[in-house]
Amino acid sequence: MTSMASAFLSVGLTVFASAQPNVTNPVSPRAAITAAYASMDRALIRHDVTAYAAHLYPTFVGVYPQGKEMHGRAEDAASLHQLFAVASAVTSSTRLLTLAFQDGGAVVTMRETFSMSMQADGQPVSVKSVGTLRGFWVRSGGHWLLKVERSLSDTTTMNGEETKTVNGQPVAGAAKA
Repeated sequence: MTSMASAFLSVGLTVFASAQPNVTNPVSPRAAITAAYASMDRALIRHDVTAYAAHLYPTFVGVYPQGKEMHGRAEDAASLHQLFAVASAVTSSTRLLTLAFQDGGAVVTMRETFSMSMQADGQPVSVKSVGTLRGFWVRSGGHWLLKVERSLSDTTTMNGEETKTVNGQPVAGAAKA
């Protein structure tokens, strides 16, 4: 073998070896779930329902403030499409607080800050929600998917004023009523 061929073979083997998954140091569940939340946050900001829903288990169940429930990836996606139809700007940030393994999956507690701008009756409206949620993630097809999510606490403001939910919609000034 010529020195040139030997050099190409050496470089080729090095590139091939570096392209193989590192089975001795796989991505930790914490890192994978943290990355999934970051991806979900980016998807919300971009109004990308498909990218967001890709992190949800097909039979996903979400239980949110005032008992509102979502059943299935499709129902959650439909709800996001409705939200994005009225929201002009969205920000979202999720921080993983705890992670424990239980029942073949990972139980997490996270803090989510979500805000959006929209128009209501021709007036600009700013809605911000800060909540603590518990999620149950499972491995499926080599990925961690969110199977269940439940709101533990939530504070929502509309134009800086604390709100209450009436018929599934936030109502400013109703929190003290």
